[in-house]
Amino acid sequence: MFIIYGSNTIYFSPVPDHPAYDILQIGMDETEQGQKNPSRRSSIAFTDLLQKGDVERGHNLFSQCAICHTAFENEQNRIGPNLWHVIGRPAAFLSSFNYSKAMRDFSKKGYIWDFTTLDSYLHAPARVVPGTIMSFTGVQNEQDRVDLLRYLNTLSESPMIFPGKEE
Repeated sequence: MFIIYGSNTIYFSPVPDHPAYDILQIGMDETEQGQKNPSRRSSIAFTDLLQKGDVERGHNLFSQCAICHTAFENEQNRIGPNLWHVIGRPAAFLSSFNYSKAMRDFSKKGYIWDFTTLDSYLHAPARVVPGTIMSFTGVQNEQDRVDLLRYLNTLSESPMIFPGKEE
C-alpha cells in the first residue's frame, strides 16, 4: 500500500479543466462490423502520433509501470499482471493472475487491448473500468501514452501493425 500511495503521490498529475482532444465515450459501437473496439478517435492525429512515438522513451516511462507489472515472456506477475503481448490480447486474459471483479466484468464484454482501448485505459483506468483495483490515476500526457504504447507493442513475438500503416 505504501508503494502504491507513494508512487501515486510522486507521479500525480491533475486532470486538466478541459480535454486537449476529443475521446469518444467508452462503449461498444454496434455499427463497427462486430469489432470489439470500445474507443475510437474522431481524428487521425492519434494514428499520426502513434506512428511517430518513441520506443526508447516508452521503455524509460515503463519504469513507473514496472513497480507493479513485469514485461517479458514467462516472468512472474507482480501486484499487476505480466504485460507480455498485452496489445492484441483480451482483457483479463492471464489465467495466472487474479483480476478484480471489475476487470473480469470488463473482459466479459469482449474488450481487446488494442491501441485505442489501452490508450483510454492508461489515460483514466478508473473511468474505463469502474471499480478497478489498479490505483494508478493515469497518464495524462498524450505523448507519454503514445510512447508507452509503442514500447508495449515491442513486448511480443508478433507486434501489432499500427493503425493507418500499411504492411
